[in-house]
Amino acid sequence: VLVIALSAAYQVHCAIHGFDLTDEGYLMTIYQWFTTDTYYAQGAGGYPLTAWLGSLLNSMGGGILAVRLWGVLVVVVTEVVLYLYLCRRFSPKMVLAGLLIQSVFVAQDPKPFGYNTLTAFVGILALIALMEGALRNRYWLLLLSGVLLGVNVFVRLPNITGLGFLLIPLLACFQGRSNCGLKRSGVQIATVLAGFAVALVLTWQLVVHIGADGQVKDLIASITGQLGGNSTHGSGSMLAKYAGNYIMALWFVAIYAMTMVICAYTIRSRRWWLVLTGLFV
Repeated sequence: VLVIALSAAYQVHCAIHGFDLTDEGYLMTIYQWFTTDTYYAQGAGGYPLTAWLGSLLNSMGGGILAVRLWGVLVVVVTEVVLYLYLCRRFSPKMVLAGLLIQSVFVAQDPKPFGYNTLTAFVGILALIALMEGALRNRYWLLLLSGVLLGVNVFVRLPNITGLGFLLIPLLACFQGRSNCGLKRSGVQIATVLAGFAVALVLTWQLVVHIGADGQVKDLIASITGQLGGNSTHGSGSMLAKYAGNYIMALWFVAIYAMTMVICAYTIRSRRWWLVLTGLFV
């Protein structure tokens, strides 16, 4: 409790410093005008649910500080949920260390309530529901996970990477973590997809209701190839970015493996200069 409280205090401390005129000013302007000017929904075409919820929070008063504190609350609740779930399987000290690293990373660039922290929160809830649903064969949890993944699509478009969670029932089956066979794992995946489809339809109706449907359609059209350059919002450049990340990861693994081999060889050597050289490398 003390560690998470200190984490929250640090985030509040960061929330009263600095102002980002680009992302933060953009979000705050959307929140201020979203409910009064339907045409301003165009500015939130990529974040319809974030814009809608942010405008509701902003309407409660308090200005940018209040909206920043709402963002801190989302991060802290995410920390609590993750701690309660992960400490059942891992060392609580290790879990707290990981949560502190993540929360400090988020807080070092203070932002108001927004799509990044909301995406993480909804995605983590979906992941936990899918994990427990797959391991305990609880179909209502699997359905709930699909619904959360479908809702999360409209927090920040395009946000379908959560569908990678569908590998979890297969992994649980092959690793013997559940009593489900391959056929039942397929049924579990189908259940998640059913919840996902239902959530897409219902959430789209809400998007239409708040007046952001036209802008979302325009954004999706632009993602299909009209955006060029280095923007990760274009499908081609996004895939290239993913590939680059994997290549970078493999490169660092190779460097790490080579370093371990050198160290293992030099430590066993009786030549002190060779040992020092290996440790330095």
